[in-house]
Amino acid sequence: MLLYNQYEYTQENIDKLSIDIRSNLVDNLISDEFRDDFAPDYHRWKRKYFGLCVPATFVFLYFMNTNRLTAMKGKLEVDGLVYPFEETHYWVKDKDTGAIIDLTKEQYTDNELELLYATGKTAKYYGHKENPTARFFRLMKMVQPSITDYITTDINNTSNLTQFMS
Repeated sequence: MLLYNQYEYTQENIDKLSIDIRSNLVDNLISDEFRDDFAPDYHRWKRKYFGLCVPATFVFLYFMNTNRLTAMKGKLEVDGLVYPFEETHYWVKDKDTGAIIDLTKEQYTDNELELLYATGKTAKYYGHKENPTARFFRLMKMVQPSITDYITTDINNTSNLTQFMS
């Protein structure tokens, strides 16, 4: 488990955290599963942030101290057909205002984003049995270097997870 500071849900903190997360999105945060799904020569690998929407989205949710946010996911579809290899994109949505916070939107054109957001559905937690993956921990430590590890014997303690999973 990690001991870290959360941020109040303000525009200033959204902006700061978004910059801090984006500046720490590195190649080793992309999952092996994702790499297996897309050939090395797939054209989107050349786009900034491709493969990094999941860690960016869920780390953002960990750090924000609010119940108003939820993870969303959508598939890039054209005329009802998934295009081209079932690309799924994740972002954050404010449940009260409908505002979209998409830390990796630069990987898509405006038209593609419109299509993705139109297919958006609430995303389930992306991890193993509600536990964050190691790559989420790595990104959290890069964003907030003061984070410390602590050991708990209560493996059911998910206090920081439940706030954005409802």
